Amino acid sequence: MNDWTTTKIPVRGCPYCGYLFYQASTLEGGSPQPGDLLLCLRCAQWLTFTGNLKIRPLTAQEERQLPEKARLYQRAMKEVDRSQVGREQLRLSAAKSRERPAAAPRARPQRSSRHHRGAGR
Repeated sequence: MNDWTTTKIPVRGCPYCGYLFYQASTLEGGSPQPGDLLLCLRCAQWLTFTGNLKIRPLTAQEERQLPEKARLYQRAMKEVDRSQVGREQLRLSAAKSRERPAAAPRARPQRSSRHHRGAGR
């Protein structure tokens, strides 16, 4: 049985690697709250939610106060091959950019003949 609760959050990027977060999952249920920890799936850095659910790195003091269980999760994540994490995001971004209409080329202003070398001599 899956006890995970997943909540959509405002899209935020990891300040270390840029990985985009669209949702957060918890075992306890409920939505993420300010001060909750978040482990980046790509770079395995601990982050925390601010009051408006932005993501920020932990301070040095917060890192020192991490429970041992959190440090074990982080070490385990660093042992896992995460090279493919975020690849789907890149593919989706590339596909969306191909769907956008190309910007119209900007026309260069025409120069009058008097601006050309030798004009008016």
